[in-house]
Amino acid sequence: MNMCFEEIGLIGDVHAEADYLEIALHFFQMAQVEKILCVGDIVDLYLAPSYSLRSHL
Repeated sequence: MNMCFEEIGLIGDVHAEADYLEIALHFFQMAQVEKILCVGDIVDLYLAPSYSLRSHL
């Protein structure tokens, strides 16, 4: 039986918190995460929606 595993990162409810998103993405990079799944809102109207979308997705 040949099993293959991937490193998967999970984020949720970013709500355009660009600083926290940056921290999470840096952690994923250091952990050699191959895929990132988002299980909640990425942006909202109040913080930095343009930056969160443009810079990371």
